[in-house]
This record gives sequence, structure tokens and C-alpha cells, in this order.
Amino acid sequence: MKPEILIRADGNPLIGLGHLVRCSALAHMLKDDFNITFICKNIPDPMLAKLNNNGFNCCKIEIENEFISRLNDNTIAVLDGYHFDIGYQKQVKATGSKLVCIDDLHDKEFLADLIINHAPGITIQDYKAQPYTQFALGLDFALLRPAFLKQAKKERKIDKIETVLICFGGSDYYNLTDSTLRVIMGFGQFRKIIVVTGSAYKHVDSLNAMIKADHRIVCHHDLDSKQMISLMVESSLAIVPCSSILLELFTVGVPTITGFYVDNQREASKTICEIGLALNCENMFLNYNEKLNSHLDTISCLNGNQMVQKQKAIIWKGSKVYLKLFKSIYNEVFK
Repeated sequence: MKPEILIRADGNPLIGLGHLVRCSALAHMLKDDFNITFICKNIPDPMLAKLNNNGFNCCKIEIENEFISRLNDNTIAVLDGYHFDIGYQKQVKATGSKLVCIDDLHDKEFLADLIINHAPGITIQDYKAQPYTQFALGLDFALLRPAFLKQAKKERKIDKIETVLICFGGSDYYNLTDSTLRVIMGFGQFRKIIVVTGSAYKHVDSLNAMIKADHRIVCHHDLDSKQMISLMVESSLAIVPCSSILLELFTVGVPTITGFYVDNQREASKTICEIGLALNCENMFLNYNEKLNSHLDTISCLNGNQMVQKQKAIIWKGSKVYLKLFKSIYNEVFK
């Protein structure tokens, strides 16, 4: 029997699908050696169907005790969410289960056997953890789906910047797709404008109106990883938030303009742009149009390819390292 991993994460139009997306990437890395079940209070039906189609179990719960009661000393619990405080972690550890926390805020004490944070610039000293805690920190520990890890091995060079990709994740609750698209439509240099929306996107009417107004706009909805890679390869510029999709773009090699709209993206977007992996619009609610216009005025093949070279220089550790880490905390010998 394979050991069991239970992943506790949620997603909906308000909080987005980022927790579920990165947990699904982790699940893909581990699925050959572990039985994996997603435990969710909130999950959109299309995301639920994707997880099932990829061979993962998924169980919806009403109260947290339904998750806690499934844990024992033969399980690994993975928590990805901002409400799993020290009290919740104590409940998990009391069952005898091993504990993995996926975190990007380092704002509380952790009892985890393993902490995963794939943002750059984070160190062990940023965490209040335990002597036994192991860490997987930095871009090279990025939680990426298999197709993107494969794409990272391919070279890339930008010849012309004339196709732009816009994507704000699974829900885009604040409809930043709309404000971004309105700026992009003012730039005649773009021959094609690719818009990708996710399974929880609700602002369809306003998007359709813009599509009718500009023949350059091509919209895609709820894509799988291979479809997404195809569009990224076609694109010579991308505008995305500092979330999982930004790291996916780095594997392809795409000049990118990014920023943050929630606090957990602030620190990562600053560091990523300081090391030259992307251009920073900073707060996407504060003078965003002005900053986006400025970056679009100055982007060129020269500075675009400089970004691509730095993106392609990242060494992604991938599934072998995560298998070793999970087998280590499960007290198995890695073969």
C-alpha cells in the first residue's frame, strides 16, 4: 500500500484558485509514490473535475474536524491556506500525522515537518519553526506542473514583441483583466492580444464587449497546462500577477510585466523584479495604468531577452527532490 497524503486547500472566486493550483502541481510530483486526496470546503466544479480527471481523490467537507478525523500516524497532512494557525497545526500533530505547510507569508509559528515557500529571497531565519522542521525555499523549489518543468529545458529567444498574453488566474475577482486590456488596446504595436481566463471568472459580459471592439483580442478559457504552454510560446510579452502563473512563464521564457493585488504577492514581486526576472508595476490598485503604460513604452527585444536569459538560468529541482523530502519525513528510505 502506498502511504497517504491528504491535502487541505480551498479555492473560490474571492480567494482565487492559487492554493489548489500549486497543490495540484505538488500532487503530480508525488502521485506515483503516494495516494493523494484533496480535502476542500470550497472548490469550483471545474477544478474538482480536473483533479478527478488527473486521478486524484477529492472530498468536500463542512467542518474542519472532518479533515482532522481522517489523519493518523500513517498519513501526511498538507496545509495550504492562511487560516491554519498554530492551534490548527496542534490538532494535526496530535493525530500522529506528519505535517507539511505551504506558506508565503511566514507570519506565524509553525509545527510543520516541512515548510514549502517557493518565493525568492526567503531564508530559514524568516520562520519561527521547530528544530526538526525541514525547508524547501526559493524559486528552485517551485511547485510546477510536469509540462512546465519539461518546457524549462528548452531554449527561447524573442525576435519581435508583438503578441501579448494577459492572464489573472482562475477567478480574477477584481477584474484586472479588464483594466489591463484597456491599456493594451491603446498600443498598436501588438498584432495579437491573447486573454486567458480561468474556471471561476465571472466578468464575461465586459470582456465580450472588448473582444467585439478590437479584432486583435483572442480569448481562451480554463486551459490545461499543455494548452497554456502553447500560448506562452506564442507570446513575446506577458502581463500577469505575481502568482503561480508567473513562475510558469519563467519556465517558457517570456518577458513579463507583473505586480501584486494581495499582500502575499507583495514581497515576492519586489524580489523577482529586483533580480531582473520581470518588470514591476507594484500595487495593481495604485497608479497601475500609469506604470503599465511606462513599461510598455520601454519594453524592447533587448531587455526582453535579458529577462528571458535570467528566467532560463533558474534550475528547477522538480519531482525527484520533493519525493525525497516527503519520503524522508515519512521515515522511508528514498530509492
